[in-house]
Amino acid sequence: MSQKKEFALILVDDERTVLESLQPDIQKYTGNSLLIETCESAQEAWEVMEDLQNSGISILCIISDYYMPSMNGVDFLIRANQDSRFGITRKILLSGQAKYENVIQGINQSAIHRCLTKPWDVKELLANVEEVVTDYFLSFAPDQIIVYQKLIKTEKLTHAFVDSRNEQEVLHRKIEQMQESFLDQTNASDETLFHQLFQEIEKFTQESGEAIVFQFKAGTLIIEENQPNAYLWLMTQGELELTKQGDDGREHKVSVARRGSLLGLISFISGEPAFTHCRALTDIEVMRLSRDVLEKIMKNDPVFLTLFANTLLRSLTERIKNSTEVQLRLEETLLKLDAAHIQLVDAEKMATLGQLVAGIAHELNNPVAAILRGTEYLKDKIPQLLNSESGKEVDALGGGLLLTALTMSPLSTSEIRKRTKDAQEFYPSMNIARKAVQLGLDTKDQFKRYFKGYKNDQLENIISDLDTYYQAGSFLRNIEVCSTRIAALVRGLKNYARLDTDTVTTVDLHEGIEDTLMIFSSKLKNFEVIKEYQTLPPVECYASQLNQVWTNLISNSIGAMGESGRITIQTGMTDDGSKIRVIFEDNGPGIPPELIEKIFELNFTTKRGSNFGLGMGLAICRQIVTRHGGTLTAESKPGEWTRFTMTLATTFSHNSV
Repeated sequence: MSQKKEFALILVDDERTVLESLQPDIQKYTGNSLLIETCESAQEAWEVMEDLQNSGISILCIISDYYMPSMNGVDFLIRANQDSRFGITRKILLSGQAKYENVIQGINQSAIHRCLTKPWDVKELLANVEEVVTDYFLSFAPDQIIVYQKLIKTEKLTHAFVDSRNEQEVLHRKIEQMQESFLDQTNASDETLFHQLFQEIEKFTQESGEAIVFQFKAGTLIIEENQPNAYLWLMTQGELELTKQGDDGREHKVSVARRGSLLGLISFISGEPAFTHCRALTDIEVMRLSRDVLEKIMKNDPVFLTLFANTLLRSLTERIKNSTEVQLRLEETLLKLDAAHIQLVDAEKMATLGQLVAGIAHELNNPVAAILRGTEYLKDKIPQLLNSESGKEVDALGGGLLLTALTMSPLSTSEIRKRTKDAQEFYPSMNIARKAVQLGLDTKDQFKRYFKGYKNDQLENIISDLDTYYQAGSFLRNIEVCSTRIAALVRGLKNYARLDTDTVTTVDLHEGIEDTLMIFSSKLKNFEVIKEYQTLPPVECYASQLNQVWTNLISNSIGAMGESGRITIQTGMTDDGSKIRVIFEDNGPGIPPELIEKIFELNFTTKRGSNFGLGMGLAICRQIVTRHGGTLTAESKPGEWTRFTMTLATTFSHNSV
């Protein structure tokens, strides 16, 4: 029966092929003395670790990949480090491309003891595993050293058994010296600190023969963006420019490095690709320090360690200071951009509103004029009706005609002519017959019931009085219709122009579209508007901003089609039911393919001459729709149609701002 294993190594990677390569490589070092468990996710690894812990098996080391589903390697190692059961377990991050800030977070929390890159070098991998396993046994399981001495580095094992008292005294003295030296250097100038650091490195090169100092000509690229960087560079002479490639493919200047600057610090420490290009502006001289060289100098020269720590601290402090200043400037710039954007939106909104004012004024003028005419008529005729001497029967009939006129639609002229011709058979004159038709009293039965026995002049007076009643009702109806029209126009204009851009409200999109169509009613008289509305859920949004979108799209369609045309508005849900879809389509001349995306650019306009345009409408429309968690796209078939399709989230998210 094989002996039960007391210690285990955990290998975690979501790719089975990686685990199948990693396990035999690790076993070259461990042999059969340790239990090796492979896991394909952080969750699986956690379950295995808990099972091992419950079985009394200690976990020496975890080697975890970075990119994994559900939880990345750094977060997994931090979680393990925060658990008292696995806090002393050594942890190694193995990744082809990890996020620098995550790795630094793990290092700062002592959750990562080694960081290696893929594809791994077997020799380097085993050396690091041996280091952390040795550290584990020396620190937390010294009583097991004899049993597992084959896994422990010989020189460290020897060092562990020297006279501990003398060793502690020496170590204590070294720590005191380093503390004093570190504090002494904190008040030194940058130039003094650099000069001392330079001297210590030169002393090392003279003793070791290592080639560290290099000269490069102006224009030489010593660090390439997005490429591995195996060195820490220390500027001694000349100037070097740091640049970063933008999305436009051009290099943008970041800063200039001079004597005393540390270059490639982050990529050197993290193992990630370099963040910037570093190119010599002049002929330069630099010290190029590899990991091996740094380890040798630090091991043999405590003074260098304090100088180097101070230099690193100052470099990082300066970077934090610069980053903070840049962040503050960016925040100020963003505030200014937000203010400028609001001004642009308001300018576009008011420009569009200005174009609509004349149409709104004309649209209001007609109903106002009708109300004035009606009130003048009623002011003259109501006293006449109150003092009428036509008799109770005529007054009763007139009152009925007044009420009928409040809801009765006027007859067409052709209908009046036809019925007047028929009524002349029993009415004495064409004029009386026409009025009788307009009053709806033109049948023979009505004539016999109300007017038989009256003389012609009496009949004419009675019909005239009844017509006055009827006209009073008609004018009251016109006043009501015109008042309703004015109220609708005012409401639509108010909804469009209201200043509620900072208030999120829940609205019915159809109401906003209808209000916008109301504003455009004078311009749309010669246009056919087809509305294909489907039931929509209420939408959380900036209502006035969406009204501006409808306004710009309708205005663009009218401007493109000219005097007449067809506008189709469709609403509904997207195929997956997650968002609302709104489509505006016109049968105008269309948009050429080469301009279909340009129309969304700021300051681009196809309007010329009297068709005023700021070139901001569609750009702002897309920004507004994007802000509401949606999209705005355009399609067109030149000569036939243009279609704008937008999607909108039903719930407003402030993260989309």
